[in-house]
Amino acid sequence: MFNNYFFLRFKRKYVPFVSKYKSVFIVLAFVFISFIFYRFAFPQILNLISPKIILNLAAKSSTPVRQDNNQVNILMMGIGGGNHEGPQLTDSIILVNLNLLTKKVSFVPLPRDIWVENAKGKINSIYVTGEEKKPGTGLILSKATIGELLGVPVHYALLVDFDAFVKIVDLLNGIEVNVENTFDDFMYPIEGKENDLCSKTEEELKEVKITDQNVLEIFPCRFEHLHFDKGIQVLSGTQALKFVRSRHASGDEGTDFARSKRQIKVITAIKNKLTKPEVFLNPSYLIKMSEELKGNLFTDLGVDQLIFLGKDFISTDLSSVKTLSLDIGTDDKPGLLTNPPSSQYGSYVLIPTAGNWKEIQEKVRELFN
Repeated sequence: MFNNYFFLRFKRKYVPFVSKYKSVFIVLAFVFISFIFYRFAFPQILNLISPKIILNLAAKSSTPVRQDNNQVNILMMGIGGGNHEGPQLTDSIILVNLNLLTKKVSFVPLPRDIWVENAKGKINSIYVTGEEKKPGTGLILSKATIGELLGVPVHYALLVDFDAFVKIVDLLNGIEVNVENTFDDFMYPIEGKENDLCSKTEEELKEVKITDQNVLEIFPCRFEHLHFDKGIQVLSGTQALKFVRSRHASGDEGTDFARSKRQIKVITAIKNKLTKPEVFLNPSYLIKMSEELKGNLFTDLGVDQLIFLGKDFISTDLSSVKTLSLDIGTDDKPGLLTNPPSSQYGSYVLIPTAGNWKEIQEKVRELFN
């Protein structure tokens, strides 16, 4: 009886009030439910809709992917382009091995100063040599040359202009990179000032012998000072490019191997940013990136092949990939490469320590298998 009386009293007192402001209560209820959905349910749904699932649905490749023993080797290269010094020289060269069975990725970064005996030049000039002979053959010659040096087939190649690289990183609102060591580089070249005489006259420079050791002192206006602090840093496109291109960093960061590690860090950071739901589920990002890459990305991979390989690549933890170190090592532990006297080749170059590429080829096969 008490319950009935309480219910009737509540009905007489509050139902008219609720009816009067019914529309307000509906709006408040909608806002509350939307908040609960966005705060708790939506993130779980986004986690389920991963880029790998989307690519799996689209990965019905009409063109078979070239491979050997379920492994695909992709040559990734970067060129300065635009007004950079040596715009067609491949400043960054990395051979990427993707195992289609284990879903593992391995990297073989190649220093740009490696001497290629058959070409009588450095490895970073191979692409431009091919383009000069016949436009469109730079990728073919690069794949053939590096495949011969490393003793493995190179199935595909991908080359990107650094200007496009900068725009892509900026489009992603920067990338998060873990800088292992604080370092400075006092000799990072300023674009467009490669031939600046820095207020000196040609007459003054006639008797001056310019070397790598004194060029900063003679032409200080050609260089800028780079500084990166140790720890997690959010890098803009320009900062990321300088981070991977720095060649005169202090301490251990000044080695070609350290530079290669920084390049892999940036590739990892871009991959991680691209796989975030707010990026891959936003069509505007894809459209803008596609526009930026037009005319700045060159590859012999078809769209369907990119999708097919991308579904495995994006799900790989690049922070734990295996990398073959091609460097000169130390006095106590010589590396796989050595730097012969400049007089022998006319400039600073790197050649196999063993005198031929057999030892390196064995290391590459071990890494991939």
